[in-house]
Amino acid sequence: EPGRADPARTLTEIESDAILGALERTGGRIYGPGGAAKILGLHPNTLRSRMARLGLGGARDHRG
Repeated sequence: EPGRADPARTLTEIESDAILGALERTGGRIYGPGGAAKILGLHPNTLRSRMARLGLGGARDHRG
């Protein structure tokens, strides 16, 4: 059913997917108008910290 979370997914997986999705939509842009941080409702430094914690690399790793 759409909108229902998969109970087998961890919070870490959900968080990673949300961050990766936002970075994909923004072409790797973390901050500023239309940046991933704005989409996710996070301060850019918080987003960078979470990306590092999750091993997602930096913005350069997600530029198209």
